[in-house]
Amino acid sequence: MTTNVTSPGPSTAQQRSEPAPKRSGQTILVADDEDAMREIMRRVLTRNGYHVLTAPSAVEACTIAIEHVGEIDLLLTDVIMPRMQGRELANRIKAGRPAIRVLYMSGYPHPVLTAQGKLEADVYLLEKPFTGPVLLDKVREVLDGSPPAST
Repeated sequence: MTTNVTSPGPSTAQQRSEPAPKRSGQTILVADDEDAMREIMRRVLTRNGYHVLTAPSAVEACTIAIEHVGEIDLLLTDVIMPRMQGRELANRIKAGRPAIRVLYMSGYPHPVLTAQGKLEADVYLLEKPFTGPVLLDKVREVLDGSPPAST
């Protein structure tokens, strides 16, 4: 499944009534098996003050989470990936980093993922396709909000 993400350009930014507040220095681990998606998210997040770590697979994301010395504030992961699903990835990373927030993303609607047992109902989900401003708003919501009851 191919998903397009648009980077927030001047016209998009001008249409926003309130930009998402920036918080420099927060670290986000992006796990997505689609190279283009990963790169666009990295660029959008980096331009907005976040430190971004990227992984092309859940297995590599686990390795990064173990080896990274500093804090990782947010795991931004695709739900459906080869070899390990996003939920299993989140559970593994949370075992070593219990304070990490998790934002899932998928081209499938939340009710479908819940019905298929891929996600619980009370988690943060960003539905693809999304724009740069939507990504930034959702990331800010997750980082600023209370953690959901389960991941």
